[in-house]
This record gives sequence, C-alpha cells and structure tokens, in this order.
Amino acid sequence: MSQSRQLARFRDQLEGALREDDPRRALELYDQLEALEPTEPRWPHRRGDLLRRRGRTPDAIGAFERAVDAYAALGFVARAAALAKLVLSLDPSRVEVLERVDPEAARRLHREARGASRPRSLEKAAPLLSDARAEIDEVRFLDVEEDDAIELDLSDLELRATPPEIPALLDEVIFLDIDEAPRRASTAQLSLLPSVPLFAEVAPAALRGLLAGSDLVETKSGEVLFRAGDPADALYILCEGAAQVAIPGLAPLQLGEGEVLGESCLLDHVARSATVTAVEPTITLKVSKETLDALVAAHPTMGEVLLELLTRRLITNTVRTAPIFAGFDPATRVELASLFEVRRADEGTSLCEYGKRSDGLYAVLLGEVTLTTPDGEDRLGPGKMFGQASLLEHAPCEFDARAASDLLLLRLPRASFARLASQYPPVLAYLANLTSEALG
Repeated sequence: MSQSRQLARFRDQLEGALREDDPRRALELYDQLEALEPTEPRWPHRRGDLLRRRGRTPDAIGAFERAVDAYAALGFVARAAALAKLVLSLDPSRVEVLERVDPEAARRLHREARGASRPRSLEKAAPLLSDARAEIDEVRFLDVEEDDAIELDLSDLELRATPPEIPALLDEVIFLDIDEAPRRASTAQLSLLPSVPLFAEVAPAALRGLLAGSDLVETKSGEVLFRAGDPADALYILCEGAAQVAIPGLAPLQLGEGEVLGESCLLDHVARSATVTAVEPTITLKVSKETLDALVAAHPTMGEVLLELLTRRLITNTVRTAPIFAGFDPATRVELASLFEVRRADEGTSLCEYGKRSDGLYAVLLGEVTLTTPDGEDRLGPGKMFGQASLLEHAPCEFDARAASDLLLLRLPRASFARLASQYPPVLAYLANLTSEALG
C-alpha cells in the first residue's frame, strides 16, 4: 500500500476512534501516523494534547518535545516556542526544552526571503536636529545624509493573504484546549513575518532569555488583548489564531500566526495606539517591556532586530492605511513611501511654529503631537499628517506642533515635496483637500 493511501486510512481510523471516544486506539494511531510522517509536528502535538487531557503528564511532555523539534525544523518557530512554554508550565524543571527551539530553519527561510543583510536598525534613525542655517521665518531641520539613511526593505507592504486552512480532524485542538480548527501559514509566508527575525536573528542566549521571560496567554474569541490608550508595557507574539488591530480613524487590520503585536512598547513614554481583539481563540507569548529592556541591554543585537521590527511594522501600517497612499497599487505605494525619511524626535521637540514655514510634511508613526492654534489645542496620533498647508501655499504655519511624547515620524523634506507634487497629482489633491478641511 502506498504511503499516501496508508496515511488516509490511518486518518480515517483516527477520526473514528475520536468519534467513538476511544483514546487508547487514538493514541496507537497517533504513534502510527508519527512513524509514517516523522517530520509532521501535528501528530506528536495532538498526541501530547490527548495524553495531557488524560492526566499522563510525563508522556505528554515527551510528545510535546518531539513536536517542538518538528515545528522548529519546518521554520514554525513561534509554535515551537509556545509549545516549549507549555512544557515548562507542566514541569518547570524542564528548562532544557528552551534549547530545543532551534531557529536554524527559520533563519535560513528569513535570509532567503530578504537577503543575508538586514535593514539598518531604527537605532540609527536620525533624530530631528535644528539647522543653524534656518531663516528667521522658517523652522528647518537637517536632512538625512545619504550614508545615514535607513535602507528599508518595503517589499512586504502588500496586504497579506489569510493563511490557508489545513485539514482538520475531530481533535483539532490547540494545546490549551481550544477546539476550533487553526490556520497555519506556509513556511514561505512565515519567513516574511516579524517574529521570524525576532526569533532567528538573535544570539541563542538572547532567544532563551526571551522565551524564559515570556508568559503564555490564552485569549478567547472576542476578548481584548489591550486597548488604545493603555500603557505600552509588553510585546505579544501571536503563535496561534488571529487578531484584529483597530487604530482609531483607520481601517482595521487582521494579523495571524507569526505576527507581533504591541511593538510600541519598544519606545519609552508611549501609550497603545490601537485596540487588539482576538477574532478567534489565540495563543500568544507576552514579553514585558522590563524583560525586553534587560535583554536589549545584555544583547545589543536583539535591540537592532526589535527596532527593525518596529520600523517595518509602523511603516507597513501607515502605507496600508493612511489616505495619502489610498488608491495606489502596492508598487506605487512602496515608491511613495521611499520618498519619506524615518526620523525620531524626543518629547518636547518643536516641529512647527506659528508664523514660520514648515520644512517638511510629517506623518506620525508612533506617539502624539500637540497641535496648538489660536482656537485651542488638539492631539495628533498615528497616521495623522501635518505641515502640508505651509508647503502647498508657500506660507507660514498657523499652528505650533510639539512632540507630546517620544515620536517616530515619516518626514517628507521640502525638496522632496516638489517631486511628490509633480509625479503624483492625486496625492497633491488629497493634501489640498486635507488643508481645506482643516481650515473649514
């Protein structure tokens, strides 16, 4: 009998055993399926689930550890990491399980997908520094020198397709007794997701520290992980399920396995800009800001990977959702985004001043800007833009703009604005309309 026919026969028998509530026979069939497909992690994973539900914890741990190896070998490092954390929750003495989360396959996939070199980290993003050559009627910052610019790989800015469904059995449960059929992204998809470089491109000691310092969190469908305005105090790695990210005033996004949530915690003095809600049962690894800060201090390379992650996510979100990019195909969006600089500004930095010309168009990536006019004060958060009226009308600003927190910004310098206006008339029309609405 061919392997495929034998596999189909075993699966049919397994579904029958589960339907008849025959755990002894089901465990035998899991063994046979694992022997037939030794590289498929679902068989030891499911066997471990069944053993754990029957109170056979030591045997369940052995099955889970085999599944950790198999998931890691396929590049599903987030699943491997979460399963390793489950083992530790069952037996805290099994700390060696963290070393079984081998990121080699994930590292290979990631480097094949993006190339061996990573973009420059956000740590190298140039701060906004006043230009001493500024005229009395303008605010001017030093532009980024070509050698100091962050080279960002923006090839993954397109909306990602929903990961494909995988065949479900009657016991298709996740290891925290979730009984809905999960989706699993392909290894090619996972190689482009943020958690892959987070797990794969750091030193083994840093990876073990990240896993040891994380908490395994189960979230039910409809449950909120965190809300806009909450303190940004932890990073979440989505290992199973899907979650919706809702930023006030912007179109919601849905993220799936392998994605990272709450990356704003990488900055100081920043509140959550989005509300994240599970749209199906999810499993996440929650890493506190304190743990991340300690790991970055001990392992600088981890800081570079985390900051790259933050930059890519913020720019991706902005290009996906900001109206200035709406209506353009993905390739044009990438080209538009390349005109902007990624800059950072410390809390209190004066970005625009009343009666002075602006030196650029700004889009807030993270943090808040206080906008003060003769009529009052307003706050601008992620996705909001300012400075366009001064550039369009060659006139002084009618407001003061000051960083209300540490900021990440997209900045389009005055010189580049002319190129944007000439090459992309729809963008110019949008900015003109935005200015008219603000004045109205």
